[in-house]
Amino acid sequence: MATIRDGHADSWVAAWCATASRLDGEARGRCDSGHARSAPMAFLRGAKYYETATYGAHGAGGVERFDEIWEQYRTAWDGFVELSGRLSSCIPCCNSRPYNSRLSPSPSRANRSATRASSSWVIA
Repeated sequence: MATIRDGHADSWVAAWCATASRLDGEARGRCDSGHARSAPMAFLRGAKYYETATYGAHGAGGVERFDEIWEQYRTAWDGFVELSGRLSSCIPCCNSRPYNSRLSPSPSRANRSATRASSSWVIA
C-alpha cells in the first residue's frame, strides 16, 4: 500500500481497486484452470476489496466513481456466488425486487414485515 498518499482519497481508492482487480484476474485464471475450490474464494476476496474501495469513492470521483466500483464489486460477488453454489448446499439467493434501481435481497423468513431487508438463504 505504498502507493497511498496521505490525504488523497483517490490514491486510497486506486490502491484497493488495483488489489481487487489483481484478485479478480487470479479468480478468472483459477476458474479457467479448473480450480473449483480456490476460484470462488478469490472472487470473494476481490469483492471485499472492491467494497472497501467504495468507502472512499465519493471523495475520489463522486457518485460516478462509486457506481463504477460497485459494478466491479457485484461482478466479483456474482462470480463467488455462482461458483460457490456448485460446491455448497447453502448459497445466498437474490431476487429481482428493485431497490434504488438495484437488486435487493429477500426479506428474512423470520420477519417478513420488517422494513429492512436481509439476505435469505436457500438450503438444498
